[in-house]
Amino acid sequence: MGRFGKLIKLDSTIIKYYFIIMLYEGIDKLFGTVYVAHMGIRGLTS
Repeated sequence: MGRFGKLIKLDSTIIKYYFIIMLYEGIDKLFGTVYVAHMGIRGLTS
């Protein structure tokens, strides 16, 4: 935790951008999976 704290102090902007990118990628994957599953269910029911 101490090393990570030092890292945040040194590169807080880089950490912030990295976290935002990871968050967006996670949301993108989640929505992609939900969309594919939704379309698959629609395809089966119709």
